[in-house]
Amino acid sequence: MDNTDDDDWLIDDDDAVMSAASAAHAAGALPPWRVLVVDDDADVHAVTRLALRNVAFKDRELELFSAHSAAEGFTLLRDTADIALVLLDVVMETEDAGLVLARRIREDLGNHTVRVVLRTGQPGQAPEQRVIIDYDIHDYKAKTELTTQRLFTAVISALRAYDTLTTLERSRDALSRVLACSGHLYQAVYHGGSLREFATGVLGQATAVLGVGADAMLCVVQADGGELAVLAASGAFADLAGLALLPAGHPLRPAFQRALAQRSSQYDDDATVLLVPTEQQRRACVAFIPPLPVAPIQRDLLELFGQRVAGAFDNHYLVAQLRALRQSAEAPPPPPPGTFPAH
Repeated sequence: MDNTDDDDWLIDDDDAVMSAASAAHAAGALPPWRVLVVDDDADVHAVTRLALRNVAFKDRELELFSAHSAAEGFTLLRDTADIALVLLDVVMETEDAGLVLARRIREDLGNHTVRVVLRTGQPGQAPEQRVIIDYDIHDYKAKTELTTQRLFTAVISALRAYDTLTTLERSRDALSRVLACSGHLYQAVYHGGSLREFATGVLGQATAVLGVGADAMLCVVQADGGELAVLAASGAFADLAGLALLPAGHPLRPAFQRALAQRSSQYDDDATVLLVPTEQQRRACVAFIPPLPVAPIQRDLLELFGQRVAGAFDNHYLVAQLRALRQSAEAPPPPPPGTFPAH
């Protein structure tokens, strides 16, 4: 292939400011965005790494992978999870290798979320209008027009689109699981068991269904005194499971109190407290430490889950009351005064 244009595919841009995007990055706090560079020119890989070395988006830095052919790129995409963006050269082992890979990503791998940005040093080989219409790609760039700032803009735009798509996908799956788990919650109610056993099942459903992480606990307000009782706890909070009351100095106590006082869930940066809006004698909240910040669309799913849990809590209370009444009705009457029980 002719690489005469590739040597200056990335033009120096003194006005490009990368540090602003990474200033808020908390090292190691969140998983990086995975970006795959597919190009047969080693210099392109080197310069791309240099240009994106300080880029971060939503407090997550970039992790770059390299493939030097379309075949190698396909293997990496097949075997590596959560690649968000592919910076893909068009002309590699063949004149249309990049286009073939772009199609294989969608059709053979069935991956419709990863963003694909085509880059070419020979725009005439693949006219932009035809490529944009015929291929499911996010963007098309000539290497000669890519300044550092334009590469930065293309990458951030693609990551934002990927984040939106994956959030929608996770939310759709979570909605299906929330609706399915409602049946499990009600089965647990009618199969009996203590309130603590039921609360433990609720936490298990929350962590499995919503993917909120294993660090969670469920508290209820005691009828006498209004203190918070820990019904169930897991992960980092597991030691609290055996305590009757949430310790006064626990860092999540203020969030619990705000949720109960304001009658609304609390979505703080470091934790989430989901209000369970019961109608019976119990006021409850579920707290958890999510691995990633809770997106607005995920909050809607959490609120839906909270409503399902509230309904199950109310039913648990009513079933317990009915069982107590039945046991009272079935108990033998006390002997009349002055008589002795039969032996």
